[in-house]
Amino acid sequence: MTTTTTMGKKKPAGEEITQLDPLLRDLSEKKKSFRNSVISLSSELRDVRNRLAEREDCLRKLTVAKQEAEAKTEMMGQQICLLKTSLEKRDKYLQLEAANNQHLGFNVLHTNEDEEHLKYVDGNGIDQKEIVHVSSNQNVISSGEISDGYYYFPRLRLEIGLLSQELHSHVEKHQTRDEELKMRILELELCFQDRKRRINTQKLTKLNKCYYCYFLDRITR
Repeated sequence: MTTTTTMGKKKPAGEEITQLDPLLRDLSEKKKSFRNSVISLSSELRDVRNRLAEREDCLRKLTVAKQEAEAKTEMMGQQICLLKTSLEKRDKYLQLEAANNQHLGFNVLHTNEDEEHLKYVDGNGIDQKEIVHVSSNQNVISSGEISDGYYYFPRLRLEIGLLSQELHSHVEKHQTRDEELKMRILELELCFQDRKRRINTQKLTKLNKCYYCYFLDRITR
């Protein structure tokens, strides 16, 4: 088998095949290189998609964590407001109790003064009319017709003393609860500040991680 050239000479078929072999080999190598490039690009594209999905998932988790932290922060703020309102009410109540206790103390003081005055009058300056009055009162006592008002001052002093002790005990209890509420509010405020600080730290860490992934993608492209 022979072939005809442009100069009119004939070449053997084997020589033509020999000339085509380097071209076919070069074409095959280019095809293989192109296939490898496509595979490499596909792998890089898959990696980029995975990193992008991870970044989106990171941003989504960060958004959810931010919303939860804001909700918890708002709830803690409401609790602190309620506790402060309750503390203000208790302060007003304690002030009222202290005023009542002071008023009762004044009453006890005046009662003691009245009793001392009566003792002084009975011991130093009783005239005939007072003797008759005392005698008539003694007759009423002996007849069983005396009312409870005759023992007004000693009984009032005893009742006021007991009431004063009771009020003092209540005031101490309320002061203790007041201190507990103040400590609770302080703990909540410290917890609130610590949670806010940790949320900000986590937010910055996640943002830095996302930015690092983003710049790494830009560099590797």
